[in-house]
Amino acid sequence: MKLYLIATGNYPDDEFVERVRESLKGGVDWVQLRIKNQEKLKKVGIRLNRLRRELPFVFIVNDFPGIAEELGADGVHIGKNDPSLQEIRQNFRGIIGVSCYNEIERALKAEGEGADYVAFGSLFPTRTKEDYVLVEFDTIKAAKGLLNIPICVIGGINRGNFLRVLSLEPDLIAISSAIFSAPAPGEEAAFFKEKMLYYLSFKEKGGKMKENELKKALLRENSEFRELYEKHREYEKELEKLLSRRPLSPEEEVEIKKIKKLKLKIKDKMQEILVKEREKRIG
Repeated sequence: MKLYLIATGNYPDDEFVERVRESLKGGVDWVQLRIKNQEKLKKVGIRLNRLRRELPFVFIVNDFPGIAEELGADGVHIGKNDPSLQEIRQNFRGIIGVSCYNEIERALKAEGEGADYVAFGSLFPTRTKEDYVLVEFDTIKAAKGLLNIPICVIGGINRGNFLRVLSLEPDLIAISSAIFSAPAPGEEAAFFKEKMLYYLSFKEKGGKMKENELKKALLRENSEFRELYEKHREYEKELEKLLSRRPLSPEEEVEIKKIKKLKLKIKDKMQEILVKEREKRIG
């Protein structure tokens, strides 16, 4: 699991580079340079490439494979409006990441064409992009079972929802404004990296309890978790009753969709509590 900074924003060149430097010192592993003005992109990119001698990191350029090649970057990240992956691969031998929004089929196609990683998002509402599409957590979970290349998650990730993101166990967690626009980017990067390392430490050590044992303990000890669990079971029973009535009326179909959404929210909240408990019990 790697911390992936999306470096973007209308900062003077010196401040832009310094913000990247601070973020790297805080624990960022990958940096994607996202600047639409090609002249500024090249100027800042040259300086970031020099920065790698001091603070090694994986350097990705957004949208412009030619500039990525010119700068000697490790890779390029492309979206649906960029040249095709196959076209780029003819002249570019570095890492190619592909934005897949909320589309598993697009991710499978990208993998088949030789993508090195795919990105899903936006996980949460974000101000970084105006035309973002929200992706459900279940889509990420399904993608993990289908893809053989690294998965990146992106969009609206911040301190408040980071534990939920960790529960998805993506290969790359991309964060933009929560780190890069913060008053102290290094401190913010350190916060996210510390949480990530705690989570990985628990996973690698197996924790003090296996997950099923932890759930049983929470059902005994945590009233909020117990209430959520019981509510989830109620919705499951209600859903079973509705699904047993076939054919379904339009009103029943609407009710089923509503219950499924409520179940998903409860499941996410239960997972958030589980992640927090894992942190407490790391030994």
